[in-house]
Amino acid sequence: MIQPVPRATYRFFQAVTNDLSQAGVLPSAGTAGCRQLTDSCQPQVQTRFASALTAAPQLPISEQTTIIAGVSGGVDSMLMLAYLLHLRQQVPFQLAAAHLNHGLRGSAADRDQAVVEEFCRAQQVICHVRQTDVSSLAKARGQGVEEAGRAARFAFFQDLGTQTQLEFQQDYLVALAHHEQDQAETILLNLGRGSGLSGLTGMAILRGRLLRPFLHRSKAEIEAAARAAGIPWAVDQTNLEPDYRRNRLRNELLPLWQEIVGSDLTPQLARLAQNLREEVIALETAAAELYQRALLPDGTLSTKVLRRAPQAVSARALNLGRNEAVRRHLDNSTTLSETALPKKLQDQLWLLCWADTAALNTLDLQKGIKAEVYANTLRFSFDGSFDGRSNTDFDSVL
Repeated sequence: MIQPVPRATYRFFQAVTNDLSQAGVLPSAGTAGCRQLTDSCQPQVQTRFASALTAAPQLPISEQTTIIAGVSGGVDSMLMLAYLLHLRQQVPFQLAAAHLNHGLRGSAADRDQAVVEEFCRAQQVICHVRQTDVSSLAKARGQGVEEAGRAARFAFFQDLGTQTQLEFQQDYLVALAHHEQDQAETILLNLGRGSGLSGLTGMAILRGRLLRPFLHRSKAEIEAAARAAGIPWAVDQTNLEPDYRRNRLRNELLPLWQEIVGSDLTPQLARLAQNLREEVIALETAAAELYQRALLPDGTLSTKVLRRAPQAVSARALNLGRNEAVRRHLDNSTTLSETALPKKLQDQLWLLCWADTAALNTLDLQKGIKAEVYANTLRFSFDGSFDGRSNTDFDSVL
């Protein structure tokens, strides 16, 4: 990387640093108490059953923090690694790169790996590489290639994070190079799935241990900053192929929107996500407080207390109760990412709270879990088909 940093790149880096400071990731007097506009202000009750990647890290970043940068070789992640090298001159922390070779594109994938490894050698950054046959993994699991690749990447990151904690007794963050356009695509995909309010908030700069420094920056800004600094990168031609939904959103839908309406939808969706996130944080904070009030000594929930709150708050409190019941049932032997019931089941669970208190009323939830209401109390029970591993849903939390 060119030293000193070119002015155009330096301005971009400063903008990213400001984003991280406002999010409470970096030392800042204004954000010492709670990370602003991120999910970290959510109630502490959630972190008790979160997976390693969704658990709240120790912040702000310090010399006791290791940042594991997920680097694919594309312009976004290569510039992110360069940014983290720049940031490390101002804020002390440990840095490592992680590259997963998916084994999907033959020599092109090997070229991407070589670009990452060569840059890391030049910058004296530790580079962890794992090769995975994602196509075979997808077939074995009955998943799509995108889903299997995503799961393989996060498994790789979590393994490295666990290794960091065990060997160096340090907390860690995983840095991902998602940007404003990725945010817009995520929101549109969630909208297409019929997602509720939480899905429309998209990704966050910081969610658990997942850090997205470039989330408020545009693709054009990233490419301009990388060119100015002479950052090498590889071009993934599969991003142009119409085989994946995200590619079609990027290459067909978003340009068509701009052509019809005359404005770029990307920053508008990013602003929508930021605005809605504040609302979601407020709802989830209220839900955690309601959950604590409704919680009875035997672990059941008082439906009388739940009924006093608006349905939007009670539904979230019930979801907290379900996830906590799963954690207790597994006796903490399995770490879970947080999941939310579909809206239809949320509505049915809410109605169950109003059921006749003189009789036992039940509702079958997903994956071997049942809700039971009797005498103004609600409990969650489990049958033999319950499998804790099936409750991990990357899309719901990452």
